[in-house]
Amino acid sequence: MKHILSIIIIFCTLNAFAKTENLIASVDQNPVLVDESFTLTITANGSPDSQTIDFSALEQNFRVSAPSVSQSTQIINGNRSSSVSWRLTLFPRATGSFEIPSFSLDGKTTQPITLNVVESSQAGDQPREFYITTEVSENKIYLQQQLVYTVKIFLAGEIQSGSLSEPVLDGAIIEKLGEDKEYQELINGVRYRVIERNFAIIPQSSGEYKVQSPLFEARVLSGGRQGFAYFNRTKNISRVGEDQQLTVAPIPPGYQYTWLPSELVQINEEWQGDPDNIKAGEPITRTITLTALGLIEEQLPDFGGTYHPSFKTYPEQPQKTTVQRNNKLIAQSVQSTAIIAEQNGQFVVPEIRIPWFNVNTGKTEFAVVPAKSVTVTGNQIVLNNSADNAQPAPSAGENPAEITNQEANSSPRVVAPLFDWLHILLMVCVVLLSVCLFVVWSRGKTSEPVHQTNSSINTSETAAWHSVVNCIKQNKTNLLPQKLCHWLSVLTSKHFYSATDALKFINNAQLLRDYDSLLTARYKTAEHEVKSEHLESSAFLTELENQRQKWLNKQSAPLDNIYQQ
Repeated sequence: MKHILSIIIIFCTLNAFAKTENLIASVDQNPVLVDESFTLTITANGSPDSQTIDFSALEQNFRVSAPSVSQSTQIINGNRSSSVSWRLTLFPRATGSFEIPSFSLDGKTTQPITLNVVESSQAGDQPREFYITTEVSENKIYLQQQLVYTVKIFLAGEIQSGSLSEPVLDGAIIEKLGEDKEYQELINGVRYRVIERNFAIIPQSSGEYKVQSPLFEARVLSGGRQGFAYFNRTKNISRVGEDQQLTVAPIPPGYQYTWLPSELVQINEEWQGDPDNIKAGEPITRTITLTALGLIEEQLPDFGGTYHPSFKTYPEQPQKTTVQRNNKLIAQSVQSTAIIAEQNGQFVVPEIRIPWFNVNTGKTEFAVVPAKSVTVTGNQIVLNNSADNAQPAPSAGENPAEITNQEANSSPRVVAPLFDWLHILLMVCVVLLSVCLFVVWSRGKTSEPVHQTNSSINTSETAAWHSVVNCIKQNKTNLLPQKLCHWLSVLTSKHFYSATDALKFINNAQLLRDYDSLLTARYKTAEHEVKSEHLESSAFLTELENQRQKWLNKQSAPLDNIYQQ
């Protein structure tokens, strides 16, 4: 037992002191084709202290796969030998002569290897069984513009299994487009089965880049047959295509809008109901759809309509999606809004304008939903009150007098208690006393403060009027509703929520139509329409001046409302 223990201790001691005896590097082929892989093997005989070797020096001239490590131990005639091997699959980045550098481990160093990389056309007289090609739809694009990257796999032999990775571009969005296409082509007398796959690439930074080809790996049948050893008739192959040069232009200098590069952007609206005849108090739904070609849904901007203050709006969460059509990404955003008008009259729903950059023309364009004039009829609040207070009409054959008598008999007469009458009498006395005190206080006042108050009112009205005039003359139509509402409130000493309400109060139908036309003309761009807009502004201002003068002249007249019919 002691002898056996001694032998084990001696064996472990010898094994612990074992080191790397030598370090050898080799390649499985030389020269190699630029689109094919080759295998670099590093073998350490002995028992190295570490299994880590720095292979980063290879990345300058080759695409390097992760190394696979294997160990082996042999005992022959009592002599034990061990080895560790590292195998790496390398793809040349270009043609030419390259040196595989030396590698070191435990003080041992490999010999450098000179490797020749040649064009695929120098493969020899025999046609190639397997290879792939790559191409891009455009070599010069704008930032965040989509390009189509196409990979074609050419197969002249049978494969048992295969895989294709994605192209590589740092920081870019890459998505597979549609399903693979499969067809046949006859090239130099050889019939190939072609598998085509397309990718959408959207660069996220500008500059000069190389799109790295995807890697095609397959297990294929070997050419020879060794008796009945069918399991040895396959081999692994790896192929890459040519890297594609790409120039990504930045956003043009001075561009002021949200960046939306596309070939086509459209926006449209749909109403669930009749926008030309909206009922006050009844909801109507407006759906706006924004569609952009060559973008993904995350690139679409948020948008929404602006509405008159008397419109209550309830927007839903936008529904965004990305679909594929004809090797193009199509992004879409759908926004639905429920609208409830609280006032009747004529209103303008302003336009929606989305700027986008046309990558084909290099110019900024706009997707527009034009302004729309809508009509709101009825008054939900008035209708409800009328309905609550209305009495049912007598049916045919009934006597209204009998109905009245029946109602009188069926409804008990309510007699107020004495306490309620005393309470009412006390309230009347308090009110009369308050009125008397107010009259006494008013007589003690001099006329000078009253004159100052009227003067201040006139001054405020004049300033508000000049603000309206300047707004119209300077064509600042976007500020007109606010200015007009304020001036009319000061002029009439009444509070209005909108300019439309104020114009309705003075009861001038022509002035209201001119106001609506003026707002509508704000969204027109043609030259003759701009000229028409100036004419409408002038006519509106003239009519407005006439109404102001009439109001000021008759303001002191003992009439309740000179413009009510």
